[in-house]
Amino acid sequence: MNLRDNAVFEPHVVSSFLEHLEDALTDMAQNTSKEKLVVFGDAMLQSTEKLVGALVEHTTTNSRTTLITKTIEVQTFTIGKDYKSNMIINLEKNNSLAIDLVRIARNNNGSAAVAFTNFKKLGSVLTADLFYTVSDANKTMMSAVLSASLPKTPNKVLPSPANITVKHIQSLVHQGVVSCVYWNGSAWVVDGCDVTQTNSTHTVCSCVHFSTFALIMQVERPPEVERPPEVEYKGCVLITS
Repeated sequence: MNLRDNAVFEPHVVSSFLEHLEDALTDMAQNTSKEKLVVFGDAMLQSTEKLVGALVEHTTTNSRTTLITKTIEVQTFTIGKDYKSNMIINLEKNNSLAIDLVRIARNNNGSAAVAFTNFKKLGSVLTADLFYTVSDANKTMMSAVLSASLPKTPNKVLPSPANITVKHIQSLVHQGVVSCVYWNGSAWVVDGCDVTQTNSTHTVCSCVHFSTFALIMQVERPPEVERPPEVEYKGCVLITS
């Protein structure tokens, strides 16, 4: 999608574009190979980031936008040079993002914006098996696919880690190991995001960069049990121990 970096759209326009993307993904899922579907899912992430950026308008104080479609929830928060608070910005619903946007604004002439997007269904396309690990473990997607970005903010370096609190969408298995992962365009990888806290319902990921994130649980596969040999005996099958 070719949008100017400074483009501004009304929320209902952005919502309409997002719904078209969602419908296209649903249609493709019916008769498209896994490989092509992953490529489209990645393209959807990039297009969504541009559209979400178009929600951000210049402000001298602060502004907040919330947009909800059938499968996507978006929240943005923008601050300008006259914003006086030093509080950590929290964008939250079932999942939350805590970020020191004021410090980021200081490195951007006093203005900065953050966007937090929840893709409720994209985990069925960008699946847990796209997380390639050395060990042969069962992998389960434990969260929605989440994106965090700094639209219309030239210097995107995080001066301190941002905390993303992720709500589990499945029960946490006792012996399971959870990893905060990010999408690199073709696979889920671990780089720059660490698990700092976890309980039965939520996990906190501390991240030094922004991207598209998810939480994936690994459970080691049980060892295969060797079957005893079968020996033919007088027309019957004798199982030896």
